[in-house]
Amino acid sequence: MNTKIRKPVKFTAFELVEDSTELIRSLVGRVAAGSPLEVVGDEERMDLNYLVSRSHHETMIIRVEGDSMCPEIGDGDHVVVALGRSPQPGEIVIAKVDGGYTVKKFRQREFRLYLVPSNAEHDTRELHRGDQILGVVTFILKKAA
Repeated sequence: MNTKIRKPVKFTAFELVEDSTELIRSLVGRVAAGSPLEVVGDEERMDLNYLVSRSHHETMIIRVEGDSMCPEIGDGDHVVVALGRSPQPGEIVIAKVDGGYTVKKFRQREFRLYLVPSNAEHDTRELHRGDQILGVVTFILKKAA
């Protein structure tokens, strides 16, 4: 394991996604990932609140700072977090450790729990008494290049 001290991941500019159909709405259509499609009158209204929070009532959007989860989650990306949801091994979680918050993959080995970065330059951390999983990441909203 690399023992270099790295800048911790911080979360800023978070907001609760309320159960309101007017908070986030968007007009969408289709785009081809293969041969080009002609899009004619194929728009629909999409309630983004429902999309991001349908699996869990309490949902939060958080902006990520740092590179410990690259390339999956990059600096400036946003994650949608289902608060209070119990994680399964391999899921990405938001955890409170040492009085701060971090985003990592949740792993379990025998009777021990770990927070694992995607970026090998960062260290895996074992969860201890007092550490807390706040929720599970359900969507990653990538920052535009």
